[in-house]
Amino acid sequence: MTDCDLISAEGYAEQQRGSLTLRVAAVTPPAHPLGQEYAEPHYAVFASATDNDIGWLALFVPVTDVDAAIATIDADAEERASRLSILIGASWAAVAASARTVVEAQEEAVMRLPSEVYGYSLAELRAVRTYINTPDPNLTAVLLGMTYHWQTDPGGTHGPRFSS
Repeated sequence: MTDCDLISAEGYAEQQRGSLTLRVAAVTPPAHPLGQEYAEPHYAVFASATDNDIGWLALFVPVTDVDAAIATIDADAEERASRLSILIGASWAAVAASARTVVEAQEEAVMRLPSEVYGYSLAELRAVRTYINTPDPNLTAVLLGMTYHWQTDPGGTHGPRFSS
C-alpha cells in the first residue's frame, strides 16, 4: 500500500449513495521515478453509514479513477460498507491525522470481526456499538468477538460454562 495520507482534511467532495455518505479526498500520490510532477493525482473514497458521522470507512485507497471505483459499489457492497462503518469506522479527524493508520487498523479489524455481525440489522448493530465506547477498530472487533462468543458458547459437553 502506498502512502495514502490526505493532502487536506477539508478538501473533499461529498455525495450520497443509498444508505452511504461518500467522501472523495485527494491523497499523497506514490513516489514516481521521475519526480512528483509526473505522479498523477490519486484519491481515496471513504464511506459512512447515514446518521453515523463518526464511522468513516476506507473503501478505495488510493485510486486514480474515482467514478469507476464508485460504480463497483452494488447493493451488497453498500450494505456491507454500512455495517463496517457502524462497527469499525473512524472519526474524520482520525482519517485526516493519518489515513494510512486508519486503513491498516480497519484492514486488521475486518479479519477479527465475528461472522455473526452480518446477520443483524443496521439498527441492531448501532445498538450494540453504543455500548462499545472505543474508537479503536481492532479493540471493537475483539470486544464484538467476545460478546458473540460468550453469547453462543455452550461450554462443551458438560453444559453451560458459567452455570449457577
